[in-house]
This record gives sequence, structure tokens and C-alpha cells, in this order.
Amino acid sequence: MMTPEAAGAALAADPTFATMNDAEREAEAAALLGTFAEPSDDPLDIAMALEAAALAFRASTAATTAAPMPGVEACRLNGAEGPPCNGDQPIAGNGRCMTCGAQRTAPETAPTAVQAAPAPAAPLKAETAPAAAPAPILRHGVTNDPAASFLGRFKEATGATDREAAGMLGMSRATVQAYAAGRLPEKLDAKQAATLRADIADRLLLLADLDRDLAVAMGELD
Repeated sequence: MMTPEAAGAALAADPTFATMNDAEREAEAAALLGTFAEPSDDPLDIAMALEAAALAFRASTAATTAAPMPGVEACRLNGAEGPPCNGDQPIAGNGRCMTCGAQRTAPETAPTAVQAAPAPAAPLKAETAPAAAPAPILRHGVTNDPAASFLGRFKEATGATDREAAGMLGMSRATVQAYAAGRLPEKLDAKQAATLRADIADRLLLLADLDRDLAVAMGELD
């Protein structure tokens, strides 16, 4: 359980806060103040958490929103009035953010007919070491290191959604997001840790069965 101030800060940090309607914000605040299974029903605490979330969101928007450069589009995940992406997201060749799709830079253009064709690259010498492979981009646009939290690692390994993990562990979706992103210190009790381990064990059994069946189909096992 959280205080209204802590619940408001966690709710404001939810990437989907700007697109939530009033009912969704109230439900998330109630879950943060209580648990996923038993959300808070205290209207005063919920109202205080919503007010704290609105103040924190406005403060973060004022601190991070700057005059956009020509051709730079606002983050599409949070809407025209939401805070922009933090700038660490990968950019595609067409100049769009690979996380939200907003235009970030001018697209790369091919040389025109009046431009001189670039000289062919000289062949690599035998002793030239190959360029290092680029770091892999995590799935679902995740840019934080999933090793920073157990929930981040669980989501990355299993593909579980925030809402699925929240339902399993009895916490709000916003709390799962905050833990996985490192915005809040991760706190899992013994029951929640046992739930994760049981789910992992079930998945390992399913994968073992799949591996055996594939081996039989390929004639490697009888």
C-alpha cells in the first residue's frame, strides 16, 4: 500500500497517464493505494492521489517540454500535450522514433542526379577487424536494462504484458511498469516471488515438452 502522495507520483509516471479517462485514473489510483485484488475504497485518499498525480504530471511536462525544432513532432504515445520521449529511443532511417512513431529528424535521402556519386568504398584489408555488431534493441520498445529488476527480466523472457503480470502478483499495472522501468524500488514479498517461480516452472515444462516433440518429429528421438 502507498500513501496518496506516492500513489500520485507512480500514477503520473505511467506512460499512458495522459490518455487515461477519469474512470481509468481513479481505478489505477485505487489499486495503487490498496492492491490489485482489494483496491482502496477511500474517496479522500483517491482524490488526494489524483490531485498529486495531476500536479506531478504538470510539473514534469513543464520541465521536459521545450520549443520543438522545425519538423520535430510531439511524442505520439502521450498525445500532443504529453511529455516527449526522453531522447534515448532509436531513430529509424525515415527519421521517426521507433518507440512512438513521431518524426524526430529529417529522413535520410538518396543522392539526387545532380550530386556526384560517392566513390566506391575501398575493400577491407585482411587485417581490418570487422565492425562491432550494434547493441540489440529490446522488444516492445523497452530501452531500460531488464536486468535492473526481476519483473523487467520476467517480462523480457516471457513476453508477459504489464496487465498480465499485475494480475498474477496482485498489484496495479502502473506499479508493474514503475518496477520494471526502475522508477520505484522493487518490493516483492515471498508469495509474489513464489508466484513468479511457479509460472516460470510451468513455462519450462511446456518448453521441455515442445523441445522433445520437435526432436521426435525430426527423427532425433524415438
